[in-house]
Amino acid sequence: MFTPKQVDYWTRIDRIAEEPPQLSFTFINETLLAELEAKDNELTEYIFGQPD
Repeated sequence: MFTPKQVDYWTRIDRIAEEPPQLSFTFINETLLAELEAKDNELTEYIFGQPD
C-alpha cells in the first residue's frame, strides 16, 4: 500500500518525465532532492572548478 506522500512523489516524477522524455530518472530525482534541500535552507555554495 502506498502512502499519500509516495503517490505525490511518483506523480511528480511522472509529470516531469513527460515534458522532456530524454531526462533520466536519476536527474529528475536529484533535482527534486535539491528542491527539498533549498526549501530546508540546506544549501552550500558551488565553486566552479573545485572537486566535490
